[in-house]
Amino acid sequence: MKLTKKAKSWIRWLLGLLALEFLVIIFLMVTETESYFWPYPSIDTKYAPGFSEGKFRQVKVGMSQDEVFAILGKPLGVQPFSEGTRFFYSEDGAAPIGDFAWLGRLIDVKDGKVTKIINQVFYD
Repeated sequence: MKLTKKAKSWIRWLLGLLALEFLVIIFLMVTETESYFWPYPSIDTKYAPGFSEGKFRQVKVGMSQDEVFAILGKPLGVQPFSEGTRFFYSEDGAAPIGDFAWLGRLIDVKDGKVTKIINQVFYD
């Protein structure tokens, strides 16, 4: 099968774009700036088994801890603090090379009820 000039042009354009993205990835991995990686924001985020952003959005302030577990399952980590308990549904450290910002998905619970839902980018 012979490719048209237009098809060849598109292929060259796509290969150039892939090469540019590859160079950006290499640059970010080498500099380890804990930067937000816009092509794949969750590149350095490890999630709890079965986690999804859609399920996380279902959690609301005032829900019981058991309702949260029914929706999201067990968290990756649990940390008591002065205002209750924090459940970690994501954590840093998923990228095999480099150190990037990670997407924090955390839930604070006090007296068995959700008091705060944390959905933010961490640059640590």
